Amino acid sequence: MEELEIRQNVIALHNDLRTVNMPDQYKSLFVSILMLDEVEMLAKNDTEQLMADISYVIARRFSGEQAERISEKFTKSCTVSLIRERKSCEEYSLWWFLQQLQKIKSQLKETNMDAISLFYHVFLSYSSGGRNSLGIVLTPEHIADFMAKVINVQPGDSILDICCGTGALLNAASHYNGGGMLYGCERDEGVYDMASISQGVRYENMRLFHSDCYKLRSSNPRLMADKGLLNPPYAMKDHDELEFLLEELKMIRPHGLAAAIVPSKTAYVMSEPYITRRRQLLEEHTLKAVFSMPDDIFNGNGATAVTCIMVFEAHVPHDPSEKTFFGFFKDDGYKKKGKIGRIDEYGKWGEIRQRWLDLYHGNIIMDGVSTLASVGAEDEWLCEAYLRNDYSKLTEDVFRRTIRDYMAYIIS
Repeated sequence: MEELEIRQNVIALHNDLRTVNMPDQYKSLFVSILMLDEVEMLAKNDTEQLMADISYVIARRFSGEQAERISEKFTKSCTVSLIRERKSCEEYSLWWFLQQLQKIKSQLKETNMDAISLFYHVFLSYSSGGRNSLGIVLTPEHIADFMAKVINVQPGDSILDICCGTGALLNAASHYNGGGMLYGCERDEGVYDMASISQGVRYENMRLFHSDCYKLRSSNPRLMADKGLLNPPYAMKDHDELEFLLEELKMIRPHGLAAAIVPSKTAYVMSEPYITRRRQLLEEHTLKAVFSMPDDIFNGNGATAVTCIMVFEAHVPHDPSEKTFFGFFKDDGYKKKGKIGRIDEYGKWGEIRQRWLDLYHGNIIMDGVSTLASVGAEDEWLCEAYLRNDYSKLTEDVFRRTIRDYMAYIIS
């Protein structure tokens, strides 16, 4: 099953939810519940009985206030939309939506795509308000997988993500850590519930915390992980992105690796708070690598942030004489395709990913792509500042295309 076709099916389902006037804030939770294996096995019943059966599944799967909260939201999602008014066999009834989702679920089994992250991404891109007011920027699955490979997740490794969202980074790490513990923390109640539904019930080795990540250490003083992954909230008023990274590194064991995808400005802005944050990072940890990522990597999230991935070795102070790897990884083979977002239409990503990993792990210098440089807190942490360009590839056609793209950008 092609990724494009699956995304088209998810968009079609989203349009069906719009047809029944499902409010944006309930869509992801509604889908998450219907994707549970126990719900899939429920018998065909009238809508009221099916709702009661699903509430029973929720009560068995979750406990206390969370079970009540999820059940209440699910019931409300059916009530405030037109679903509850539909008879069991009718189009747009609860049973009908359950069948549509099971078809998509069976298609997803042929891939490594994370179902809930896919739905959440599509719903966010079509949402009138979305989660972007919270600074949430969803990590694309292929980038989450790349980050897990960068920190070399091995069987038995415990992984921490203190801003786990719906769990995309932890899900990526689970493909490689062979049953090692997965720790996730999420402050937003609605997102935490979706992570609990989609990830917590899938992995017995996952523990999710509903907490402010800055209170996680004090409430769990013995919590330490072997490695870390992070996509922190962007442009928050009370905490900057590198502050989240500093907090996560405190809970990574010495010599453990952590990778964070953050706005590129954090790597080059020569003003506060970023200079102080970079100094704090280097005083305690070693900057192993920084990768400049594709400019439109978050297309479809309602976000325009240009990003980079920073890789640190925890609790080993940075040696300014040692060289850091810098990669200009701007072309991942993905192309924008309308509302569907960025897809690997021509299957280039696998080869590109391996080339990036080979360059990084081998500390290989390649003109126009990668280099090594010694840096401090007041230096730029982006490849563009140190890269040696291969001008032999600069043709008249490339020049014309660049000027044309720039003019289109100026006019727009």
